[in-house]
Amino acid sequence: PSENPVYTEYVRHIYELFKTHFTEWGSYLGIITIALMLWGAFNFEVRKTGMWVLMFFLFVIISLGPHLQIMGKQFDDIQLPFYFLQELPVIESMRSPKRFLVTAMLAAAVIAGFGAHHIFTRKVFTRKAIGQWLGLALMVVLVGLIITDYWGWPRNLVTSDASYPIFLENIAPEEGDIITLSIPIADSQAMYYQTIHGKKMIGGYVEKPLPEAIQQLEENKFLDSINLWKHSEEKKGITPEEEQDALRLFSQYPELKYVIYMKRLFFHPDMRLFAVYRPWLERHFGAPVFEDDLVAVYRVITP
Repeated sequence: PSENPVYTEYVRHIYELFKTHFTEWGSYLGIITIALMLWGAFNFEVRKTGMWVLMFFLFVIISLGPHLQIMGKQFDDIQLPFYFLQELPVIESMRSPKRFLVTAMLAAAVIAGFGAHHIFTRKVFTRKAIGQWLGLALMVVLVGLIITDYWGWPRNLVTSDASYPIFLENIAPEEGDIITLSIPIADSQAMYYQTIHGKKMIGGYVEKPLPEAIQQLEENKFLDSINLWKHSEEKKGITPEEEQDALRLFSQYPELKYVIYMKRLFFHPDMRLFAVYRPWLERHFGAPVFEDDLVAVYRVITP
């Protein structure tokens, strides 16, 4: 609704409070859909709508995540059902609890369908030709209202510029078993860059990583701190544990020759989250060997 020209002026400041993840923002049920759901739930027997109503509320509650959130504020001491379910094998693979809204929306569509059915089967819309024309007119109006309710234009189709730093072509012919590290890790743009330079990288992004890979990334405090998927607020400082694990990482992988600091990501709204690492890199490795508007590349210098 924040991009709907009818609502945007009134809801944008509220909508911002509910952003929880940069690839999966909020979900909007719709005013017209809610009205049809209420009409259907109260005008049909429970034996017909009860299962769908139960399914709707069950999956909405699960989709709220492990802790209660109200207007952007999270209450860590209030645990919701997902807190107890998130480690189960099938549910754990979903990763983002919001994805359970897919099932909730299915149930919502069925309940709204009951409401629409109750309206269009009234005698006024079924008798003679004039009633049928009235029903058709109401259907057109209802569809128009639903389209307007869900309208978000102009819509970003998630396309991006395919340009890349020319430096990546320069390191492609370098011989040896070279490894690169991008800050942040776990981003698809770094993997796109890998198709240019063709070198190994630490912290790629795959759908189902091996358990031992996840464990290594989580145990290393430095790698965990630069994981794009785990941070939504600007990092204020680097802890001694993170710096110690960073130095250990560079010692563990002598083939690690380049650190690529991402100044701009195609699909991320704010790279200030990791700005604290820029002066840290310059303190350890000096000025970047290459810099443009996309990246700053540092040559790793190990003792």
